[in-house]
Amino acid sequence: MAQHAKTGARVRRRDSRTWVEGVPESGVGEGWDRLVRGIRILLEHRGEEVQLRRLMALSGDAFNLCFAAGWHGMARLAVPTDTLGNVAAAFGYDQWWHAPLRAREMSRLPLSARRELTHSALKQIREEIDAGRPVLAGGCTERGCDAWSVVVGYDDSGEQLCHVGIGEPYCWASVRGLQAGDEQEAPGYWDGCVRGTVRPNFVGGRLANPVFLLGESHGLAGGRATAVGALSRAVDLFEADRHEARQWGDLTCWFGRRAYQEWAGALDDFHPAADSAQAADGGCCVPDTRLVMAGMLDNVVRGRTAAAEFCNRAADVLGNVRHHTDAAARSYRREVALARDAFPAFIAGGPREMEEWLADPERRSLGAEAVRNMLEHEQAAVRAIQQALQVERQEVPPASTHSVASREEAARSREKLEEEKEGL
Repeated sequence: MAQHAKTGARVRRRDSRTWVEGVPESGVGEGWDRLVRGIRILLEHRGEEVQLRRLMALSGDAFNLCFAAGWHGMARLAVPTDTLGNVAAAFGYDQWWHAPLRAREMSRLPLSARRELTHSALKQIREEIDAGRPVLAGGCTERGCDAWSVVVGYDDSGEQLCHVGIGEPYCWASVRGLQAGDEQEAPGYWDGCVRGTVRPNFVGGRLANPVFLLGESHGLAGGRATAVGALSRAVDLFEADRHEARQWGDLTCWFGRRAYQEWAGALDDFHPAADSAQAADGGCCVPDTRLVMAGMLDNVVRGRTAAAEFCNRAADVLGNVRHHTDAAARSYRREVALARDAFPAFIAGGPREMEEWLADPERRSLGAEAVRNMLEHEQAAVRAIQQALQVERQEVPPASTHSVASREEAARSREKLEEEKEGL
């Protein structure tokens, strides 16, 4: 057993297997917050004290909302920011994504090229494990493209990895896509459902061999800069432009303000019979109003709760902004309370309760009005955050301004000293 000098991680080898010991046991799951849950495990393994709600806020997830046209399931994947990159930066870590191709792009390559790219991804994973750094991978087990896990070990054969976060910890499993099935050739790669802007013109969807790697630490980012960054991101996400997801047939994804508006309008125009026919088609990310409603409401309830907590605490490291950040927190909490009151079928109910709710025109009409009222609280929260950021900018000028002022003051001091010397 070896202990890595920089990370302090214990790397153990036995026969053909190598793994990192001591990785925290925690579920990653398949919800909209799966990536944040995954990086929490990576950070805890590095000795960081982290809370899931704080990570939601730092990532941007707590402030995000997406509605995809036609009740498309893409809504659960789309967010116009790199959530994991944001968290890593807040904690002062280098990070990068290994996600070179969309799944569709990979499928068009010759099998030899697909296998070569997959072996390159596995090589990176092995190198990180050897360095004592577990990685976060999506879709590489037989649980499918939705399932993310923390990879903590590998087998020399190159076709098995060891996982935490998908049930029993330190679970060894074959890499999906490398072994042929019954009368079916192996595709030579795995695919995973990724959330966030991990590559250009991409806000979420299926990528080939997606892996997130958390590098070395270069020191915790300043508390003030971290808070300003997260609050600025809240404003940006609320005002984000729509995204045309071409991999889903020119699907339009709406964010922030427009997401609420499109959501309310879709409830007004909803037709239960048409929705049932779409959901019965099957496939990945198909339109399913029940799942989309439940996911969006979960994003609001748990996400805005985390946003409220972050706003309350932000004033501890910022300037004279508590009045504004507390106001933002109150608006977020009012939005959460409204969502809980208006949509219990999707927050605490099952499929039958959801279907009954959607089949009732009066409930849908009241639901649309509730979404518009939720938007009012969301707008109030964002306005309060904008006011807090304005106060912060006025009280604490940017670092570059400090630098220029310091240089000018130093220059004046030198000139004065020269004048005094000449006068002596």
